[in-house]
Amino acid sequence: MTSTETPAAMKAPWSRVVDTAPEFATRVEALFRAFPNKTLATLRKDGTPRLSAVEVWLTREHAVLILMPQSMKARDVRRDPRVAVLSGSSGASDSPVWPNARLTGTAVPVTDPAQEAAILADAGVPTEMGASGVYLLDLDEVTDTRFSTEAMETNVWKDGQLRSITATS
Repeated sequence: MTSTETPAAMKAPWSRVVDTAPEFATRVEALFRAFPNKTLATLRKDGTPRLSAVEVWLTREHAVLILMPQSMKARDVRRDPRVAVLSGSSGASDSPVWPNARLTGTAVPVTDPAQEAAILADAGVPTEMGASGVYLLDLDEVTDTRFSTEAMETNVWKDGQLRSITATS
């Protein structure tokens, strides 16, 4: 395994979305790149949700999270690795609701220092930002939602399959 390959335990790295639904992956990536701050949902010790700001990097292979090791969100993830990340949005438009994207899955810690360094380099992130807090997302579901005056369209990628759901007003 090279330093940027997917750990064997991961069933659905970002590359699987890119390979099975390339146009969809491009739309989702654009939404994640459009705004610097994303929202991470984790589970607290008592099972209630915690929402935190987080940055996400999408490389060709991986969806990468970097969490400060002593932060509450990192503690949540070490206890229960199930997470969801919502792309950012802005209200700086006449549009009442902005499109958004969501990644849902399991945060897998990167424990090999060489692999961590290679992943950070691939993401264009300085190595010192990792400091043993690098996680890859093993994706269960990826969605993007877009709105118009007549409808809301949600595209859902799950298990290598993409489907579209449209709700009209």
